[in-house]
Amino acid sequence: GKPLGLREPMSKMRLILLDLLFIIFSSANLSLAFNTMNDDEWVCKANKTPGLADIGVAFPTIGSICRRQRALSSFLFMVLVLWVITFTVSLLRVIDRVNTPGPRNV
Repeated sequence: GKPLGLREPMSKMRLILLDLLFIIFSSANLSLAFNTMNDDEWVCKANKTPGLADIGVAFPTIGSICRRQRALSSFLFMVLVLWVITFTVSLLRVIDRVNTPGPRNV
């Protein structure tokens, strides 16, 4: 496709808003990964639920799953940070292009 600077203004806005939508979904995915990693009733935490131990329900701690969960959370965090940096650069380029005096259709 065309570079962002050569697109029509509505097309630029569509791409920027679509990028923002994916950033929102990526941050929700990261939030779910962190929530799962820190859940008291999951395999990365010792069973501390008072009522469940009394009836014999126990959640064993599984180290391999916990390591993979931490790796997933770290990877999703890096992806989100890099995506936000790319989005910021793209947004600044569009703002610079709009504020530059001269012909708009090059």
